[in-house]
Amino acid sequence: MSETKWSPEPWRIGQYHVKDADDGCVVAVSRIMESDARRAIAAVNACAGLSTEALESGALARLLALFDGTYTQGDIDAALRALGRLP
Repeated sequence: MSETKWSPEPWRIGQYHVKDADDGCVVAVSRIMESDARRAIAAVNACAGLSTEALESGALARLLALFDGTYTQGDIDAALRALGRLP
């Protein structure tokens, strides 16, 4: 499946919109709570470089869950492969 390109990171808050790195408008609204905009922007910027498919697969959530100590090296490798970080 070919990846559809999204608006380039980093995103940032404008007066009535969220802007991308090229100064383009990503989301335009008449009202936006600053806390919602900050959270959405933080999430997008934190995921820069990860494919949409990797995010949708839950690989990042599984990788973060590894910190609870219940996963094996095989689980870690599988999560990293899903994120495109291992061949």
